[in-house]
Parts: sequence; structure tokens; C-alpha cells
Amino acid sequence: MPEGATTQMSPAQVERFKETPRCISCGACYSACPAVEADSEFPGPMALAKLYRFVVDPRDTAQRARLVKIQTEGLWLCLRCHLCTEACPKDVRPSERIRDLKQLAIEAQGGTEPGSRHAIGFKNNIETAGSLNEMKLVRQTSGITGMIADIPQGIRMWRKKPEIMATPHPIEGIEEVQQIYRALDVKKKKEGE
Repeated sequence: MPEGATTQMSPAQVERFKETPRCISCGACYSACPAVEADSEFPGPMALAKLYRFVVDPRDTAQRARLVKIQTEGLWLCLRCHLCTEACPKDVRPSERIRDLKQLAIEAQGGTEPGSRHAIGFKNNIETAGSLNEMKLVRQTSGITGMIADIPQGIRMWRKKPEIMATPHPIEGIEEVQQIYRALDVKKKKEGE
């Protein structure tokens, strides 16, 4: 693009930025975040909110590459405590942008590592039965080899709570839960158009 040229964006494209342009890089969200203290691999809410802003920019030609890279560089280490959003003086809502980034990353690459596989498995469990099947979730998250590695912990849990091994049955009203998921899928498709 020639120097000084501008790119027109539709109101819908600008709306995808959400509140991220308001970020003043004050670091309040970073200071409030327990995941930052717990794990040095976590890039922090401010960095992820800014990444979201670039990923949804239609002018960004590296969207997929950014989403693939962040999957293994800390995206899934967020604790989902929302303290960053509470601390933000500009109402950027970093925890919501991290959630959105996770969804975009799954759409771009699918379940490629434990964090995304866990999220996909969790959703599938709830959509299918309305409750979690812990055994199935561990398998979906860690695979067979991960399950084998977790056998000692599984045995300890089973000794304390044998009912954890029971296969959960679909909840009453599961059809309503599935209708909600279908409605969300339709809404997401409409927003993507």
C-alpha cells in the first residue's frame, strides 16, 4: 500500500475491536493478575488484549500465524478470575478479550494442545450430557498417554470418591441445553458474515 494511503473499514469491522483501543497500557490489569505471578510463561492480560486488537483487525495479514503461536505461548494459562477486568480503569475487559482470543485460536487451528483440547472437551461434555464426564474430559485433554500418566492420581481420587468413576447420564432437560448451543452457533455464523 502506498505511503499515506488509508484503508476503509466497515462499522462491523471496527466493532470487532471491542474496547481494546481504549487501553492506555497502565498495567493495572497486569498487577491484579494472579496468573502473572503464578506462571512466568503467561504473557499477561494487557498483552493478550492488545494481541486480540491486532488479530481482529482486517488489515492484519498475520492473523492465523499470531493465533497459532499464542496457543503454545501462554494463552491457556489464564485463570479466568476476571480480576484484570475489575482493575482496568478504561473498561477494556481483558478477560473477555482473552476468552475471545481462545475462541479465535480454536477456530484457526482446532485443539492442538492441552488448553484448547480441554476447552473443546468441556464444551462437548456439556452439550452432549449437560454435565461433565471427568474421565472423558481427561482423555480429551491429555490423550491416552496423558491418561496413563494420570493413573496414580486417578486411583487416589477414586479411593476418596468412587462415584467419580460412574458414567454420568444426560441431565433432565438436555434438549434445552442443546437448543442453546445450536442458537449460539447460528448467532456466531450471523456475526461472522
